[in-house]
Parts: sequence; C-alpha cells; structure tokens
Amino acid sequence: VLIVCRRWNSDSPKPPTLVVNLARNPATPLESLDTVARIGRAVDGDGLAARDFTIQNVDAQRIARGDWAAVNFLSPFLVEAYRTLSEENCASVPVVQLRNLADVGPEGRRIRDAYTRSDMPTKSGRRALWHHKTGITQSIAAETDVYIEPKASKSRIADKYWGQRSRLLLPHRLGLNLARVASVMLPEPTVGSIWTPCRLHNPTFAKALCLYLNSTPGLLSLLGQRDNRVPSYPSFSLDTLRSVPVPDFTALDAASLEILNDSYDRLGGEILQPFPKLAEDPVRAQIDDAISRGLGLDAEWVATIRRELGREPSVTGGGGAGAGGDVC
Repeated sequence: VLIVCRRWNSDSPKPPTLVVNLARNPATPLESLDTVARIGRAVDGDGLAARDFTIQNVDAQRIARGDWAAVNFLSPFLVEAYRTLSEENCASVPVVQLRNLADVGPEGRRIRDAYTRSDMPTKSGRRALWHHKTGITQSIAAETDVYIEPKASKSRIADKYWGQRSRLLLPHRLGLNLARVASVMLPEPTVGSIWTPCRLHNPTFAKALCLYLNSTPGLLSLLGQRDNRVPSYPSFSLDTLRSVPVPDFTALDAASLEILNDSYDRLGGEILQPFPKLAEDPVRAQIDDAISRGLGLDAEWVATIRRELGREPSVTGGGGAGAGGDVC
C-alpha cells in the first residue's frame, strides 16, 4: 500500500481521495512503469479498460472520519455494500457496533499467557477451543479441542479470564482461502487461543448474531473492519471486533427473531464450504435467505454480495485486494 499525502492549504473543498487497488502486483520494474502509465490514463478519463486494477474516488470527509473501506476490497460494489451495511438502516432494524450488544474478550494471547494446554484431562477439567483447524471446524456449531490448566503463577488471572468465557466465540485471525466460519457456538461456555468470547448482554440473541456473522453480509461487515496488513490472512483486535457493525437485534420483532433462531437450529450443524466457494455453497445460500427474510434485506442484493465476495483476490488467494496505491 502506497499512500501519497498532499498538503491542502486552499479554502476550497478538498478533492476526493483516489484509491487504486491492484489485483496483481507488477512482477518487474518495467511492468510497474506500464501499470503506473495505465492508471494515469484511466484517471484522466480516457475510457481505458483496466485488466488488473480498480479505481475509486472517496469523498474527503469520509477519509477524515477514518473511512478506508475502499482499501479493503478490490470490488467497488463490495465497498458500497459494506458502507450500506455499516452506515444505513438498510434492513428493518438499525445498525449498531457490536460493543452495544456484547462484551468481547479476553484476547487469545491472554489465555495463552495464563494457561497451558493439554490433550489429556487436567486437574481443573477446563476445556477450550484452542485451534482453528479448517479441516475440523467446518460448521457454525463447534466443539472444544483441548484441555487447559491455569499456570501456577497465573492462577488468579486465569480464573478471572475463565469467568469471561462464552458459548459464542469470534475469530482473532482468519485464513480466508481455507476458513469456512466467521464465528462459532459451542455447547458450553469456554475461552480460546485463536478465538475470543463474545458475551451478549441479552443471551437470547446469541444464535441470531452467530448466524448473521456467518452470512455473506456478516462476513462482509467483518472483513470491512480487518487489519489490512495481510488482506488474505487478516487479524482482528478486540477493538476491531467491538466495532463490527451488526443489526440491533434488540429492535427485532418476535417473528423475525424466530426466523433467525429456527434457521440456526436447522443449519448450525451443516458443513459450510470455504469462503472462496461462497457463490456455490448451498448452506450459505440458506443462511443468507434466512438473514434476508429476518432482517428485511433484498435477497438479490445479498446474492450479488455472495458472488462478488467469493471472487475477491484476498478471499480466493489470487492476490491482495488493497495492494495498490492511495493518492490523497
């Protein structure tokens, strides 16, 4: 990512920020020069069709608010869809940050610092979801995979973290080309190493939230918040997770909540395809249908998001969306 900032001393409105996303990095200096020249001609409006980059103009006020969504996706359609999901009441309920509905934490490194893990039973009998093995974690409903034992010198803090456990866990990192789920529910409350507990203020919304985060709109909302240093293997800090835009489930009527809860019960144990196969995943399509009906989203719009997100280079592993230049 190359950022070129220019001082703006004029009293006239600031120009938009130009965001160029490369689908493929140039392999040689000569190819780089050619790419720069083609970007310049495209910006000047010669109608040149780009085969390996997209160009977006982002209002300066958005940039001032910290809106860098255009850097996170190659597809301008996905950028606008993300903004719709995060800024507008595009559904029958308002959008809020996850922190309004839940407490998120502790972070996985805290658990690793306070506990040792074991494949054999331990004195405490505590179990955790330590790994995110994509060959095993293939459905929304998950199981713990290791025993954990408080370290002798960290027993007090370990007990504190254990008191923050939850059945609903969110990811710290995701390998997008292999991952199948963006949150999981377990039979019993627990903690994680690659996962962090999400404790809803109203636990009756846990199934609906988990279903949403594993829908295509939910995945788009999560990826719009990602750390973009490695787009195909994003990390999510606690603050990032707390800032993820989600529907305000407290505003849902009983019938809509029933649609989401019943759909979780029906689909929670079904195997999902990896994210690059979003468009051809029948289970994901059923989840999206439930989310569309429960939240009042346009089903065709959601299907387009599903198709386009499955084509994103950072999702497929075919190159890094965001690996381009931003010119302010």
